[in-house]
Formats: sequence, C-alpha cells, structure tokens
Amino acid sequence: MCRMIGAICEKEIEPREVLVDGDNAFTYQSLEHPDGWGLVYYKDKLPLVKKSIVPAIIDLKFRSACFDSKSKLFIGHIRRATTGSVE
Repeated sequence: MCRMIGAICEKEIEPREVLVDGDNAFTYQSLEHPDGWGLVYYKDKLPLVKKSIVPAIIDLKFRSACFDSKSKLFIGHIRRATTGSVE
C-alpha cells in the first residue's frame, strides 16, 4: 500500500512544511513505507519530478527536494511494496 498527499495552495509553500515537519510527515511514515518516494511540483509552469527507491527518512535527495522547492501545487508519494520488486 502507498501513501499520497496533494496540496493546492493560495501561496507558494515548501513541501517540507507537510512532508518533513508535519505531525504525520512522510519521513516518519516511510518507516512503514520504505520502498521509495516521489514528489511532483511546478516550477515556472513546468512539472518537476523527483523520485527514489530509498526510504524517505534516510534519503538526502528527499530532504533536498522538500527544502529546495516552492510551489502552489505538489503531490507526494511514499511506497510500501506488496507485489513486485523495488526498482
């Protein structure tokens, strides 16, 4: 099973406000959903996709993506593989 979150905001926010600093942040949820993560946000009206098969809680790329981006719209995803391989 996976966890997803989407946000459409009136002003730009850093995804870290929800995905890293929030009460039920993806960093903590990735302990139970360790099979990768994804983040999509818009910059200059173009979607940017960041993803990895490393658990969000230990992946510096996840933290970088959450802290280095600002957007009015983003979608975050963490994965716990139930079938199929992690690749």
